[in-house]
Amino acid sequence: MKKLIRTAAALAAMAVLGTPGTALAADGNHKVTKEMAKQEAEKLVPEDGALQYTEKHEDTYEVLYYSASQEEYYTVRVCADTGKVESLATALLNSQGSKEAVLSEEEIKQIVMEDAGEVTVDSIALDTEDGRKQYDVFCSRDNFQALYRVHPESGKILERVIVYL
Repeated sequence: MKKLIRTAAALAAMAVLGTPGTALAADGNHKVTKEMAKQEAEKLVPEDGALQYTEKHEDTYEVLYYSASQEEYYTVRVCADTGKVESLATALLNSQGSKEAVLSEEEIKQIVMEDAGEVTVDSIALDTEDGRKQYDVFCSRDNFQALYRVHPESGKILERVIVYL
């Protein structure tokens, strides 16, 4: 569990659903409070997302949520100066790959495109980690770059890392 939380927290990514608005302090100086960072992050997680923690790391707030319905952790990084969401990372609980690769690269590409929208798929590779296979898919769009890790049998997205440009 701790490894999963660390993994989720370490991932850098951005939301596929679009760029959230900038949160400004009342004085217009772009100084973002912890509460403002949580409000921005909350826009990117499922409705049942439960806040785990919010921490400030130098010029970035890291906000971690857990969704019981999705069995997934969501780590959102928000710039402490501008309030802009810099990245979103997700990690599925018990996110292990498979011993067999059943789905084709084309099927995996379609799964990623259903989640990410109209993207350019830069590469798809079947990777083996600790004896378990998973597809690693790198894709991009004008405003973000992403890495998806997809289960090669079920098609579940094990991890996603989306970084806004």
